[in-house]
Formats: sequence, structure tokens, C-alpha cells
Amino acid sequence: MATISQTLLISQADLQTFASASVFVEPKYVEPYILQVQYLYVKPVLCTEFYTELLLQTLTNSLTYENKELLTGKADGSFLGLQMWLLWLAYAEYLIFCNTKDTQSGIRIWQDQTSEVPTDKKMEMLIQKAKDNANLYKEAVLAYLSENLADFPTYQDSNCNDCRGTSERNKGNTNISGISRSKY
Repeated sequence: MATISQTLLISQADLQTFASASVFVEPKYVEPYILQVQYLYVKPVLCTEFYTELLLQTLTNSLTYENKELLTGKADGSFLGLQMWLLWLAYAEYLIFCNTKDTQSGIRIWQDQTSEVPTDKKMEMLIQKAKDNANLYKEAVLAYLSENLADFPTYQDSNCNDCRGTSERNKGNTNISGISRSKY
């Protein structure tokens, strides 16, 4: 059984479904990126107490209705959920290293006989697009939390909802900068 620190809020299947990640990638290559972005980007925004609450409820399969809706979105599609933010964050991180392999001889670029490694420019564009998507979903999550603050008492009590204050969320820049969407 996984521990709370190993609990994933999204799966490799989510990445394949929503971010077009390859179905041939083994979970052991994707899951470290999911854990990394959960800890580096999502935890500071939600604050430790609320982040831990979501992990624990996910681990024990005991999500409250409100927390499940926050994670997976509203049934009517008006809010797509924190998982969409997380999957685009993880996909952006995964893309940086997806065609490299760490070997005894150092880092190598993987390429088979019928494939061509994308140009640096193409990879930059793909990574930036994933980051742009992540930023849009992050803003949707923050708006949803703000509009439904009473439904999330742990978040409300953490002062993470104070965007102008000295909350844990504001100690570091969790926004992923990028180019304007108008360039696509």
C-alpha cells in the first residue's frame, strides 16, 4: 500500500487521456513527475494542511463530496478540477526529459530507426503550451476555491486563500511563466 507521501492525485492514464502522453510509457517513468509537481506546485498553493487532507482522503478512498468535486471537476463541466491543473504541470515536466535516458555513459537521447527526435524549438513549444494550459487551470482552481471557500474549511483556516497576505502560498512563485496563448 502506498504511503501518503507516495499518493498520486492523478494517474498515468489521466496523462494519456487528457495530455496525449504516450500509452507506451511505463508508470515508473511518469509517476516521479506527478509526485514532484504535486509537492512543488500544488502543495504551496493549497497549503500543507489542505494538501495533506486531499492526499489522505485519496489514499483511504474517503474523499468528501466537495474535495472529490475539487479534484475531478463538476459533472456539468463548468469546472474541470484540480486534476487538470496537475496533469498539465506533470506533462510539462515529463516533456523535458521524455526522450532522454540516463545511462552509465551519461544522458542520451532515445531514437529508434523509424523516429525523429523533435527539434529544440518544437520541444520548447510543446513544453510552453503545457505550462500555459497548467496556468489556466491553476487560475480556475483558485477561482473555484475562492467562490466556494465555505466548502473547504481546512483551506479557509490555512490563510492560503489570502492572496495578498503572507500565507505559505505567497512565499514562492508557484506560477509557471510563459509566452502568451496568442502565439499559437
